[in-house]
Amino acid sequence: MNFSVKTFYVLQFVLKKANLFDWSVFIILSFENDKSENKEDIDQKLEHLMRQAKNDFPLVHIRGEAIQGDILQFLLDLNKSEHFDLIVSGQYADILHYASRDLTEGLVEQCYTPVLVLPESQHLPNLRHVGVMTSFHENEIESIKLVEQLFDGKLDITVFHVANEEKKELAYERMREWELDIRGNIEKVDIHFLVVEADTVLEGVKRAINEEDIDVLVVTSIAKTFVKKILSKNLFKELTQVQVMRPTLFVKCD
Repeated sequence: MNFSVKTFYVLQFVLKKANLFDWSVFIILSFENDKSENKEDIDQKLEHLMRQAKNDFPLVHIRGEAIQGDILQFLLDLNKSEHFDLIVSGQYADILHYASRDLTEGLVEQCYTPVLVLPESQHLPNLRHVGVMTSFHENEIESIKLVEQLFDGKLDITVFHVANEEKKELAYERMREWELDIRGNIEKVDIHFLVVEADTVLEGVKRAINEEDIDVLVVTSIAKTFVKKILSKNLFKELTQVQVMRPTLFVKCD
C-alpha cells in the first residue's frame, strides 16, 4: 500500500476481515515513487498508521515495513520467509497506478500464495458469498478447501461453470459428477453448484455474480501459463477493474 485514500480503504477492509476471520496482518508500505520525503519520515508515518490500526483493531496482530525499490521482488522474497496465507492488493483503473497493476499481475503470475485483488471502490462488499469458477479439474478441490480455510468456513460457496449453447448439456452432466466429487471431499461448508449459460466467460461471470449475489470471485488455475491466457484476453483487467467490480481471489493449483 501507499498513503493514498484508496489504499486506506483497502487497509480498513483487510483489518475488518482479519478481525472476523482471525487473520494476522503484515502491512507493506511502498514509497518508491515518493521523492518528497525521506525514509525516516516514511517510517514515522508507518508507525503512526500502525498505532492507529492497532487501536482500532486491538485483537488483530499487525506488523509492517516500509520499503523502497522493487516491491514485487521484496514481496516474493518476504513470502518465502513469512509463508503468507494470502496477499492482498488494491487494483486501480487510473493512469497513475500502472505500477500497481504490474505488481498485481506479477504476484499472480509468480507467486503460489493466493492473491486477493480488490477493485477500485470505497464501498467494498461484506464477505458472505464466494463464487468459484471451475473447469472441472480434480486439483481444484484443494483450491476450494483452501478458500474454506481462509475464510474460516463462515462463507457460503457457489461453484459455477460457464458454458455456451453448444456445450451446455455436457456441462450440466459434468457438474452433477463434479458435485458428487466435491461433496465427497469437503463436508463443512454450504456449497451450491451452478451452470451459467453465456456466450463468453466474462458475460457468464457477470451473470453469476449478479444473479447469485457473489461477494468474492475465485479464479483457480491448473497450468502455469494460466495468467498469460487470462491476460491475452484482457480478462484479468476486466475482472479486477471495470466490468465486474468484485474482489477477485486468484488461486494456483499444482
